[in-house]
Amino acid sequence: GEPFEFLGFTFQHEHRWRYDGPAGPRRVRELGWKDADRTPSPLALPLPGEVPAAGAEGALVLGPGVERLDVAGDAIEVSTPDRGDLRRVPLAGVDRLIVLGPAGWTADAPGKLLRAGVPVQFVSEGGWPLGELAGEVADDPDALAAQCRAAADPAAALRIAKPLVRAKLTNFAALLASATDAGAQGAAVGRLRELARESADAATLDALRGAEGAGAADWYRCLPGLLGSGFRFARRVSPDADDPVNVLLNIGHTVLHRHAAAACRAAGLSPAVGFLHRGTGRFAALAADLQEPFRHLVERAVIVATRRLRPAQFLARADGAHRLVLDANAARSFHALLQRTLRAGAAGRGQTEPRSWLAQLLTTARGLRRHLLDPAAPWEPFEHP
Repeated sequence: GEPFEFLGFTFQHEHRWRYDGPAGPRRVRELGWKDADRTPSPLALPLPGEVPAAGAEGALVLGPGVERLDVAGDAIEVSTPDRGDLRRVPLAGVDRLIVLGPAGWTADAPGKLLRAGVPVQFVSEGGWPLGELAGEVADDPDALAAQCRAAADPAAALRIAKPLVRAKLTNFAALLASATDAGAQGAAVGRLRELARESADAATLDALRGAEGAGAADWYRCLPGLLGSGFRFARRVSPDADDPVNVLLNIGHTVLHRHAAAACRAAGLSPAVGFLHRGTGRFAALAADLQEPFRHLVERAVIVATRRLRPAQFLARADGAHRLVLDANAARSFHALLQRTLRAGAAGRGQTEPRSWLAQLLTTARGLRRHLLDPAAPWEPFEHP
């Protein structure tokens, strides 16, 4: 008997029928249809001080099955066989385009997107990142020289690496505290925070990596209890994983790694020259360094995704680069969740206003650049208060 909202209408019980005129109820066929946004919200597991993405700007996830993709005037035009119509998305509302699977590009669409400052991330139909199309960023010779000098100095490298590990462990403790009640995982949260404090006293990079590894082991022992029904996690496997949780983790961390590399370049630094990590040709070492304080965002996205996806949406492949891929709906949903995650944000320690996570990543890279050019300048990666 209580009033309720449904399909944009308020329904309430009355003892007799009453006609409200032209502004009243309409037939369903007069309303038209619009696809619902089924992207799960990362704020299902909110972090301290976190706020949702503001405004309409953000990432546009398209595919699989894009027949034609073009830029006409001030809009991106997309046609897909399942919709059977032309969709126009204003360029002003898009700061990144993610395209899953093959797409029918017009010849000049990539150039138009570059001129509009919209980078394009290419993803396989099964959800695995392939590469990116983006404009060039000018190098900063002074910053690059200072970066190389610091990387070659063990004391300087340790000084820069310590805050990264401390922030990583502190942020994972914040996520674990948010995802569980104090009684269930209170000891693990306390252990992560203790390791974060101990990392500040590490005498060598090897000792620092030992604290980081111990913290990662504590976190992954807790992860199975946070996953959705039907999902299992035994141990961390990268890169050749064949279980759904590790596949999601690997895809998510690849996406984050590429955002970190872009932040390095935007700050005038080389993604390849790291301090905590040493490049072996498989990954960009500084991008991996700057990724550390933000890894908990990917892990949170994976937890949320397992509560919405089903294990049956992961498909085994006997050929191709990966043994396990996502079906089209799962791939689209997970990448949309990742982008929505990175466009939410929070205020870190010492900050008064929240910033998006991508802005926090760029702020971290720029803070490192200032420290490299002037070692007296403070170096503080993002850390939850």
